[in-house]
Amino acid sequence: MFYGYDEFGDYYAPALKAVAAFASSVEVPGLVPENVIDGKLDTRWSSQFSDPQWITIDLGRVCKVDQVALRWENAYAKAYAIYVSIDNVNWKEVFSTKEGRGGAEVAMITAVDARYVRMYGTQRATQWGYSLWEFEVRGEELSCAFCSCRRKAISSRITEAVRPDDLEPCLIFEKP
Repeated sequence: MFYGYDEFGDYYAPALKAVAAFASSVEVPGLVPENVIDGKLDTRWSSQFSDPQWITIDLGRVCKVDQVALRWENAYAKAYAIYVSIDNVNWKEVFSTKEGRGGAEVAMITAVDARYVRMYGTQRATQWGYSLWEFEVRGEELSCAFCSCRRKAISSRITEAVRPDDLEPCLIFEKP
């Protein structure tokens, strides 16, 4: 697995591919949550001009998350928290700050299993809403070799492994 430094000199883990993004609000129709996971620095999400607001990334599967990278537009959060969840219902705070500086911010967190990652803004730094160019979740995908699974034989060569949270089964192809 590759680790290194980004163009801002921040140490990073690989970005995990997100499958969806959703938010508490949208300023105007073109500034939608999906823009923060499209890999483009010329599209963005922007919220309504009020506190609090949030945006959530769905990784589509449980991963081991250890960093969250936010690339803010000029309308950034002075105070915000990062929450993680496996089921999009029960949330755990893993990072918070009251000294957001805008630009590119990387939150280094203790590695945690998560499928959903949320930025929860509680204080805007400007009169505008919260606005992100990109929202990257970094870490590593969990394979059944690295998580506790219960296995069920499907055939002599294929095993279905179901994680304890039962969210997403994966298939393990055994050697012949």
